[in-house]
This record gives sequence, structure tokens and C-alpha cells, in this order.
Amino acid sequence: MKITIDNILDALHKEPTLGYGGFHATEADARPTRGELITEISEVQLCVDWLSAQDIGQKVTPRSHSSYGLKHAVEYATGNKQYVSNGGFLVACIILGVPYKRLGGPKNPNAMVAVKHHRRNRKLHSRPMYDSCWADYKPLPNLTNEQVIA
Repeated sequence: MKITIDNILDALHKEPTLGYGGFHATEADARPTRGELITEISEVQLCVDWLSAQDIGQKVTPRSHSSYGLKHAVEYATGNKQYVSNGGFLVACIILGVPYKRLGGPKNPNAMVAVKHHRRNRKLHSRPMYDSCWADYKPLPNLTNEQVIA
């Protein structure tokens, strides 16, 4: 799915306290960073592409992962060549209708997201734990270096 600025604006309309770093306590707190979500449309597109390749659950469960952790999975999928903001990841969730639930109180920027994690037996792999955690998700479909750097 190719996203547009209108998709991002619709997502921001649904979540008025969402900014570049994630959720904020108030709309006024979020407002200064919301423009970055529009100027960094390629970052949101990358998250949409990654989420589209994943198995999405019907609801958030206690085994769901946080938006902050999953944004790192997207970065890992690019070979850590592209930064992804927590807010950009959450906008992609809203655009695609991925179930999420805001975490904690008003000062917590994160949400739990219904992306299924297929854990592998780590004893069979020689990867460091950090890498193995993100490698358990499906890779980005047909991602070229030009798309990552753009």
C-alpha cells in the first residue's frame, strides 16, 4: 500500500496526542512534533511495508510487543540503515488498522501492538539475543538499498 499525506493526517486526527516520539500527555504537547510525521513520510511507508508482511492478531494480548520494541524490528529489517520513530510506527498501525492499546498513563509514549511474534529456538542459533529477537519477524518484502536510503 502506497501511503499519502492524507493517510497520515487521518491517523493524526484519530489520535490527537500522537507525535513523532509516540503518545504525549496532551494535544498541546504533541503538536510541535506532529509535522515531522508528515515530512518523514518515507519512514511511515517503511513501517507500513513491514507491518504488511507480518501476521497481525485480532486484538492486543498480554504477549503482544510494544510499539517501541517493534520499531526496532523495522530498523533491524533494513540492516539498521533507516531510523524509525515510535510515532511513525504507530501512524502506520493506525493506517493499516492494526490493533493497538496505549500503555500506562498519559506520560507513556508507547502502545502494545497486535503483531504476532514467531519465536525460534534460540539454542539452535548462534546469533546474539538482541539480533535474534528482531530476526524472528518476517523480512521486508522486496526491499532494495535505494528504498532504504531514500
